[in-house]
Amino acid sequence: MKGNVVIVGGGPAGFNAARAVKVFYPECKVTLIEERENTQIPCSIPSVVAGRLPLEKNLYSLKKLRELGVEIETCKAEVLDTRERKLFLENGKTVFYDKLVLATGWRPKVPSVDEGNLEGIYYVSKTTEQVRKISEEVKSAKRILLVGGGLIGIGFAGEIKRALKSKDVFLVEVSKRLASGIFSPSFSEKLEEELTALGVRVLKETTVRFFEGDTRVRRVFLSSGDVLDVDVVIIAIGFRPRVELAQEAGIRLTKSGKIAVDEFLRTSADGVFAAGNCRVYTSVIDGEEVNAMLASISARDGYMAGINLGEPVVKDKGIVPFGITSVGDSYFGFAGYTEEVLKKKGKKFISTEVETRDGYPPALEGANPLKVRLYFDESGKIVGGEVWGRSKYVSGLVDFISRLIYEKLSVEEVISVQSVAFPSVTPSPLAQPVQMAALMAKKSL
Repeated sequence: MKGNVVIVGGGPAGFNAARAVKVFYPECKVTLIEERENTQIPCSIPSVVAGRLPLEKNLYSLKKLRELGVEIETCKAEVLDTRERKLFLENGKTVFYDKLVLATGWRPKVPSVDEGNLEGIYYVSKTTEQVRKISEEVKSAKRILLVGGGLIGIGFAGEIKRALKSKDVFLVEVSKRLASGIFSPSFSEKLEEELTALGVRVLKETTVRFFEGDTRVRRVFLSSGDVLDVDVVIIAIGFRPRVELAQEAGIRLTKSGKIAVDEFLRTSADGVFAAGNCRVYTSVIDGEEVNAMLASISARDGYMAGINLGEPVVKDKGIVPFGITSVGDSYFGFAGYTEEVLKKKGKKFISTEVETRDGYPPALEGANPLKVRLYFDESGKIVGGEVWGRSKYVSGLVDFISRLIYEKLSVEEVISVQSVAFPSVTPSPLAQPVQMAALMAKKSL
């Protein structure tokens, strides 16, 4: 393939799309359009805000792409003309393309409550300027409110209280329990237990009614009747795709407002692909649309789109929703569909839970408790899992379970899957939690 390739967005999807094009189609001219030269790595922003990671050490730079020969336009793409195959940029330039990748990413969801133009109210953002402001505010504040009890809000609350013990940290969640759409009741309870042990005050089944202050926020009034004196508010209620450029160009969107793509990430416009958090994702489990705004999936998308520009050979079979967060020295992770989702979908399922340790023999110093819960549908196919533990082994288990779900393995196949075992770094081969949970499920089916 030869010609001009233009990529809009320099996040994980755009970055990897540019890299893939330069590797597989070196004769192409590649131009990447990104509003900022440096942004923050999203997943570690809570650590930056809490002061555990220097701001300058969390930068995501486009320098590597320049070294590969990618041209960078540091500005906003304002108008896309798919008929003439050109982009009008904020800096006055016009860029023509043969193939285009839209990797425009996400923006934070905004609640319906009026902020009153008060200072001290922030949304989660990966811009360095915004992260710097939040970090400075948190450092000087005494009372900090997190709005949103999902993985993002939990991560911020836990990191801030862990690093800055003298701060009063509040977490407000509208549901009856934390991360209710992700974790089962027992795992949600464990999450809240860990946050409370750190000193975070959790307020559930309540929302923000309004903010009050002079020029900056001083008080927050909740629907429960509680009134909180605060210095800083961080709103973390999720993200929505940035699709304005595509929408105004007439590219088809889904009913949920995401860019529609086919199995090779092609949009409704000829020569235009979409990758990352701006496009629709479907679950490999049942083919239904799912929310999965994750850097790891976006990065995968970038490689797929970059290769498929020349020849459509890498097919998107769907994704497995997954995620992980930490509170204190505990890690919580999930993959696929868990209890709340399966019930909402009206699916029949069985779940099994195993408690073991992440190292062996049990007397070995450093072995930590580990809990795994698996979900199987009525046919015996694995569809979900949850993991809690006190070591980074949790991350590996989430990946492992995610792969089992992606391959659509039956309970018998899960039992037969091999896994590595070594003292001090994995569970005992006689107590491998995934196989043990599958054995229990097999007996129940």
